[in-house]
Amino acid sequence: MDGWQNKGLSEADVVRLKAAALARPPWRALVDLMVELGLRTGEVFGLRAGDVDLVERRLSVVDRRVGRFRVVPLPGDLVEGLCGLVEFLDEEDLVFGWSWYSPQVRREWRQLTRAAGVDGARMHDLRRTCVVRKTAALREVLGIDPRNWAVL
Repeated sequence: MDGWQNKGLSEADVVRLKAAALARPPWRALVDLMVELGLRTGEVFGLRAGDVDLVERRLSVVDRRVGRFRVVPLPGDLVEGLCGLVEFLDEEDLVFGWSWYSPQVRREWRQLTRAAGVDGARMHDLRRTCVVRKTAALREVLGIDPRNWAVL
């Protein structure tokens, strides 16, 4: 398609990854956040319990390096997935317990992707999957290719 490449995971890959993540509850929520909301790896692993508002159903995604943040609405199924993770945490505790550059994160990610049969998938591929899905939805609803918006 004009040199454009789909770099996201297939729907079948996402289903298998989510199924494999059921045995690892923090990972299921992490996969959901990245696939459904398109959060960056560093944003997900930087989430603190105080950034998650389950009552208002929103996340404050904070870039602590520059002090900026954005508010992202949380769909109901993501609220359920996060509820058990943040319930007993202090506001400053990391939701997923590790920083994204931890060797444990890479090790567990490899184990998860192997268990799902999507060996070689990178965490960033989850964000790309979100972008591919949203682009397809825009294309369907608006009837135009979002890559051509610059000419409008």
